[in-house]
Amino acid sequence: MSTEEPTYSGLIGAALSQHLVEQYEKALGKLAMQFSFLHVVLEQAAWWIWGLHREVGRVLTKEMRFGLLVDKLRGTTKILNWDDPTISELSQLLSKAKQLSERRNEYLHAMWNIQHGKPVLCLTNHNAKQGPTILELEKLGKEMVKTATDLFRFHKINESMEGKKIARKDRYKKAD
Repeated sequence: MSTEEPTYSGLIGAALSQHLVEQYEKALGKLAMQFSFLHVVLEQAAWWIWGLHREVGRVLTKEMRFGLLVDKLRGTTKILNWDDPTISELSQLLSKAKQLSERRNEYLHAMWNIQHGKPVLCLTNHNAKQGPTILELEKLGKEMVKTATDLFRFHKINESMEGKKIARKDRYKKAD
């Protein structure tokens, strides 16, 4: 047990550190929720792209890792019988989603060292580096929501045009 009496600066430093920790916890929690939103929207887009009823889609994508879902959709883009701009747009959205997922994983699976007056450290894979600011975490979350919104719009715009563009039986390219 320490025999030193607490000092004013020590108490203020501890309080400021605790406040900063709470701000990071809030930002990381919000980031996790925003990523979950992106994951759900990506699953629903996959069901539509694959021509699945949502109940069948839920069974097939339940507990599927985000990265695996993106990889399966990327593979699907190679066989879809859609025009190039549509495939290109989907490919760009999938690449963005994968990149956001990797950044999210880096931060949510890291150890954090947060002390008032010192740089915030983010320790990943036994490497310590300066962590993102709270504003940078918030920006990342907003990018996730924007990508989810873009995926949703892509899905809805192309779904409404599907009857005119592509009959369901012609969804995929013919096998060689």
